[in-house]
Amino acid sequence: MFFGAKVPSVGYAVYHVSPASEEGRSSDLKVTNSSLENARYRVQLNSDGDVSSVYDKQLKKELLSSPIRLAISNDKPKVYPAWNMDFDQEQAAPRAYVSGPAQVRIKEQGPVRISLEVTRETEGSKFVQTIRLSAGDSGNRVEFGNAIDWKTLSANLKAAFPLSASNK
Repeated sequence: MFFGAKVPSVGYAVYHVSPASEEGRSSDLKVTNSSLENARYRVQLNSDGDVSSVYDKQLKKELLSSPIRLAISNDKPKVYPAWNMDFDQEQAAPRAYVSGPAQVRIKEQGPVRISLEVTRETEGSKFVQTIRLSAGDSGNRVEFGNAIDWKTLSANLKAAFPLSASNK
């Protein structure tokens, strides 16, 4: 269980934690199997398990131009295969995206933080992605966590965040 703590910068605070008589709820945290919402953001998942929308309520603007995806690219360099990437392979379009049937579950549904867990398998590797939103000042960001059981050969993985903002 989490709680919202106030700690001064370069300081400390002491808290006594005891059972509550009733569970506190934050009215601005909402979670379903396809969405997360706090006071700042509304996050939507599509049927593939990809984040398809991050709407900033303060800016009144959609932050994504297309879904956030995990891209798998070829990685078979001519020399130093342990640490080198060939430029043409790095610049090429991905050979695949993490897809497959997505298993989505609500991982956290507390008064301070909510999260969704998306599990998928592609090219022999297993991908477990956690998307989190928090209440209060911690809610000014969307958190992503990835746990990957990597078994895909001659490949690398990139998280692609296609933002709607541009600067020529």
